[in-house]
Amino acid sequence: MITKLRFDKRTVEDTLPNAALVSLCSTAVGSVFGYDECYPHLLDVVNEKRMYTVGGGIGDVKEKLYNIRKSISDSSFIAED
Repeated sequence: MITKLRFDKRTVEDTLPNAALVSLCSTAVGSVFGYDECYPHLLDVVNEKRMYTVGGGIGDVKEKLYNIRKSISDSSFIAED
């Protein structure tokens, strides 16, 4: 099953705030490559012939956000019975 991104509901402007919100939630985190890279079309990673550069997008910022999440999680007190 392929999850298609609805570009009319998601814009480049809401990419970073959404990533920040998700990174600080205590939940499992998934990713949609096209959304992370602010690419408005569905990427067909199986049949795509073009070469894409590595990096760019908001990957570096998301890594910093997840490092903050890990730091907070590591320093949190967890009570055990």
